[in-house]
Amino acid sequence: MTLIFKVLILVEALICFGPLLIFIGFGLIVIPFSVMRVLAGQFEVLFLVAIEIGGILGLVALICVFLHIFNPTQQYISPTKIRYFIVAGFLSLFTYACTVELNLGWYIYLLATILVCIHFLYLGRRYVFYNIYQS
Repeated sequence: MTLIFKVLILVEALICFGPLLIFIGFGLIVIPFSVMRVLAGQFEVLFLVAIEIGGILGLVALICVFLHIFNPTQQYISPTKIRYFIVAGFLSLFTYACTVELNLGWYIYLLATILVCIHFLYLGRRYVFYNIYQS
């Protein structure tokens, strides 16, 4: 893997996942308040907590795939867990896009993020779909 390829992959990841990482950070700050609201009987907040947890799981999976792209000999978590985490992340992104009122620019950004996720999954396909290739 050439240096320019590594730099381009890194720039792609920073542009598409930087703002989402900030949103997840804000969500982590809000989770204790959400738990307090659930204990007070406002159970609709559990939906927002589920979106946050799904986003964290998806981000963990994509970080593992990202690291595997740079070091193909290293396996970070099992391919089955990665697939579950990626599904949780996609569901979280899709649910966020459907429930929150966003302008067209944010929808384009979320679409670009999904495309980058698919690109990373393509680059790390032998790691992510390891058990499927073995069958």
